[in-house]
Amino acid sequence: MPPENAGRHRRRFRVILWTVLVLVVALAVWLAMLVALRDGHGLFGLGRVSIATRIVKAQPVDNSQPDITMQPSGWSNAITLSQNGSDPSYYSAIYTGIGNIVIMVLPGGLQAVDLGSSRVLWSTSNNETWELTLDNGMGIIASAGRLLRINVLTGQTSFIGSLPDSQGIYSVSADAVVTMGNDPAKLICQRKLTDLSTCVWQGAGMALPEVPVVFGGGRFVNTTGGVYDTITAAKATFGLDAGEQADGTTVFYTGNDTGIMRITANPDANTIAQPWDIRHDQPVGDPITIKGNLPLLLGDEPWLLEQQAGKNSTTIFKAYSWQTGEKLWQTTVDMTGLSHYSLFQNYLSVVKYPADTVKHPGPYQSVVIDNATGHELWQGKQYSAIAAGKQVVYMASSDGKTLFAFDGQSKHFTKLWSIAAPVDSAQFMAVAGRIIALSSATGQFWILRPS
Repeated sequence: MPPENAGRHRRRFRVILWTVLVLVVALAVWLAMLVALRDGHGLFGLGRVSIATRIVKAQPVDNSQPDITMQPSGWSNAITLSQNGSDPSYYSAIYTGIGNIVIMVLPGGLQAVDLGSSRVLWSTSNNETWELTLDNGMGIIASAGRLLRINVLTGQTSFIGSLPDSQGIYSVSADAVVTMGNDPAKLICQRKLTDLSTCVWQGAGMALPEVPVVFGGGRFVNTTGGVYDTITAAKATFGLDAGEQADGTTVFYTGNDTGIMRITANPDANTIAQPWDIRHDQPVGDPITIKGNLPLLLGDEPWLLEQQAGKNSTTIFKAYSWQTGEKLWQTTVDMTGLSHYSLFQNYLSVVKYPADTVKHPGPYQSVVIDNATGHELWQGKQYSAIAAGKQVVYMASSDGKTLFAFDGQSKHFTKLWSIAAPVDSAQFMAVAGRIIALSSATGQFWILRPS
C-alpha cells in the first residue's frame, strides 16, 4: 500500500474512533437523563423527588404481614420479656427492618427480640423510646432528653447528645432531629445531631391540634411561618402561605410520598383541600370541599379520608386521591361517636369507643373497610381487627381468648380458621411477618406457627 494511502486510512480510522466515542458518551448521557426523569430526580436539582428517599422512618413500613389461609399448627414456646415498670398494661412491637428483629416497647424500656430464633438480644430499663432504624444496622433511641445510637444486634450504645429541657421529638433522620417545645408558642426547631443545642431553623407550631407537624414521609414541617424542608434545612419550595390568619383561617399542608395537599381550614366555614405541585408551588387539581370536621390525617394513608355525619346515626367516609383530588370511593357505615382508625395493607379498621371507656369497657363496635373500593366487609361487636395481609384479615375476640382469620377478598368475608390464644386476655399483634400473642400480665409472648 502506498504511504499516502496508509496515512489516509489511519486518519479515517481516527475519525471513526472519535465518532464512536462521542456517540457512546452521548448515549450514556441520554440513558442517565432517562433514568433521572423516570425516577423523578431531575437533572439539576431535587425535581420531583420521592419524598421518602432520604428519610429513615422510626418504624419502617411493614408490608410483610402473612396471609395464613390454612389452620395454624399452634403457638411457639413462651418468650419472656423484662417487666421494667410498675404498669404492665401496655406493650407494643416495632419492626426494625433488619432481619427478624423487632423492638418490644415495655412499660419501662425496650427489648430486642429475634423472632426467627426466638432469642432475646438485649434490653434497656430507663424508659427509652425507639426513634428510628438506620440502614447501617444502628438505631437511635431517646431517654430523658438524651439521644443515643444503639447497635440493633448487640444493644451497645453511644451517646449523641442532650436536647434542651421540655423538647418533644417529632422526627429523626440520620443527621437531624425536629423538636417542639412545650411553651405556648409551640416553637418548632430542627437541630443537627452534631449540635443539639442549636436550631438550624425555627418556627411556631399551629394552634389547631389536628394539623400534622411533620408530613410527606417525614421530610416537611408545618409552621406558622411556612413549610420547612428537613433535607435542605430551609424553607421549602412551596408552602410559604402556611400559617394562621387574622380571620381564624389556618393554611397547612399534608400528605405522603405519593402526593401533597394544601388544606385551608376555618371553624366558621368548610375546609378546602387541593392537590399541590410542590415543585412549582401551584395546584394540580380542583379544590375539594370538606364539610364538618377536618379530614382524618392518619399519616401514610393511601388517600385523604373525610368523615362526616350521615342520616339516621350513620357516618359517611370519602376517600380522595392525593395526586388529583378525585373521589376514589364513598361508603356509609352504621356508626357514630368517637372512633379509632387503623390502616393495614389493604384494609381500614374503624372502632367506635364510648366517651367513657371505664364505665363502658366494651365490646366496641367495629367495621372493616376495603381500602381500594370503600366496600364495608364486616361490622359487629364480637371481633376487632388486629392486622391484615393482602388477603387475610386477622380479628381478635372481644375477650382476647381467640384469634380469627377472615378472607377479605371473599364475597361474604368468609371465616378461614380460628385458634385459641395461649393465655387468657391476650393482646394480638402482627410484626415482621408474624402474628404474636402477648400477655401483659406475665410479660410473655408467643409466635403463631403456620401449618
